[in-house]
Amino acid sequence: MSLWLVRAGSHGQQEDRCLENGFVTIGWTDLPDLSKFKSREELKSAYAKQYPAEKEGAIINRVGQIWNFSHEIKPGDLVSLPLKSAPFIAFGEVKETYKFDNRFGNDIRHVLPVKWMNKEVPRKAFDQSTLYSFGAFMTVCRIQRNNAEEKVRAILGGKPAKDESIETDEGATPNLLDLARAQISGHIASHFKGTLLKSLLRRSFRRKDTKPTEQSLARIEVRIS
Repeated sequence: MSLWLVRAGSHGQQEDRCLENGFVTIGWTDLPDLSKFKSREELKSAYAKQYPAEKEGAIINRVGQIWNFSHEIKPGDLVSLPLKSAPFIAFGEVKETYKFDNRFGNDIRHVLPVKWMNKEVPRKAFDQSTLYSFGAFMTVCRIQRNNAEEKVRAILGGKPAKDESIETDEGATPNLLDLARAQISGHIASHFKGTLLKSLLRRSFRRKDTKPTEQSLARIEVRIS
C-alpha cells in the first residue's frame, strides 16, 4: 500500500464536497475521461494540445501528477488531504479506481472514491519531517520518506509519531506559506484559549479598524483550535 497527498484546490475550494461525498479530486477539468489514456505519452499529447501555452517542463510535471492520480493510486492506498479551512489533515482509504464524474460541480470532473478514516487529524500530531511532506507544493504526490505511511497509520490508531530528520519526497518542494500558516495556527492554539484567544482576535481586528461579531470570532476560534 502507498500514502498519497491529494489537494482539493489551490484555496481548498473543493474540500467540503470531498469530505461530504467521500472522494478526492484534482483540477484540469478541461481534460476528458483520464481512464481512456493507456500511456503517459498519450496523456501528455492530449495535455499539450489542451494547454499549448505551457512549457515542456511544466507539462511533464503536471502530466506526472495527473497520471499518478488516474492510474497509479490504487484501492487500499491511503490519501491525505491537508485542509486549507482548518488546521487539520483528513485521511482516507481509496475504495475504487479513478472515475470521471461531473455530478459535483463544474470544477470537479476527476474523482477517486474514498472512505474517510479521520477528517480532523491535527497537524500538530505529526513531527516536523512529516509535515514537510504534507506541505508539498504539488496537487498529487506520493509520500514515501521518513516512514510517513507508518506514522500516519500509527496516529490513526491513536499512537504518537516519532520525530526524525527532515527529508522531503523527491520533487515535492514544500509550500512554505502553508507550513507557516500551520505553525502559526498551532502556536496560537497551544498558547491562547477561550477568552484569551477572543481577546487576541479582538485586538487584531482593532488594528484593522474592524469590529468583529461574536459569530465571526467563534468561526475563527474553531478554525484555529
